[in-house]
Amino acid sequence: MSGLVQGGRHAGWAAPWLLIVLARTALAVVLAAGIAVPILTYSYAHQLVLLGGRAPTPAVHLPAADLARYRAFAAGGPPVFVVVGYDDLSRNAKVDPTRPRRTVAVATFAAQLAMLRAAGLTSVTGDQLTAYLRRGAPLPAHAVLIAFDGGHQRDWTEADSVLAHYGFTAVVFIDTSTVAGRGSGRLSWTQLSAMTASKRWTVGLDLSGAAASTAIDAHGGTGPALLEHAWLAGQHRAETTAEYQRRIRGVLDSEAADLARHGFAAPQLVSYPVGPSYPLVRVKATFDELAAVVNGQVSAGVLSVQPDEAVRGIYQRERLLP
Repeated sequence: MSGLVQGGRHAGWAAPWLLIVLARTALAVVLAAGIAVPILTYSYAHQLVLLGGRAPTPAVHLPAADLARYRAFAAGGPPVFVVVGYDDLSRNAKVDPTRPRRTVAVATFAAQLAMLRAAGLTSVTGDQLTAYLRRGAPLPAHAVLIAFDGGHQRDWTEADSVLAHYGFTAVVFIDTSTVAGRGSGRLSWTQLSAMTASKRWTVGLDLSGAAASTAIDAHGGTGPALLEHAWLAGQHRAETTAEYQRRIRGVLDSEAADLARHGFAAPQLVSYPVGPSYPLVRVKATFDELAAVVNGQVSAGVLSVQPDEAVRGIYQRERLLP
């Protein structure tokens, strides 16, 4: 009996201490939560400001007849490799039926990816492209490369969620001198890092910054610096092939170094800043000199052509993706 009484006495004394410990623990949890919630809220808001919110994927309805045709191609259509190129997306892109557009409405982009998915097309990676172009390694029977020029913020805020929804990857071509231009509508390094971390995006080089107009003769003629031998006024002559190629190589090296400084892998693709209607015949020799430099440093160049074409043997040999 005395043992029971003694035990009861100890229990009676322990109860207040236990309550105190529990109260202190609860207070600590409340304080921690009170501190953590604002921190987490700030962190989320900070990330939202840095990355920008991402828009939802528009709903898509493919007509039954079209869907049946796409599925028939997926099941038995011939092998094909196509490159689908975009400049930008817009929530309010106007449609001009008289000419092709490379800036399209987000809903149109979503419908196009829904069609590609229904038709059984598979995204190809940079490594697959390198093996295909350099060694003739096979690609998926129905292969597609989705490309965005210019590095616009909508590549992240609009295109990324659509790519994720339909299971595609893409390459974004950037001019490193325009990255992180505040208020410019261009992608930031933070956004590019998030894009590549998702494994949906790889980064290529857009040489538009090197395409500014330059003097090409003694009479005041001008042309794109990327496609023409520059006129050396002090020497009263145009660049030689070696000088021209050295200048282009310097542009590529500088942009690749910018990517490396920000933690990105060496680029595998370059986008040529040439519109589909540009008279390439005019600069055929120079373009060959340009391609020789580009192909020495990356796997391939992407070139806008008109009319649209699939990647065929002639392009594969030149390591061009139309």
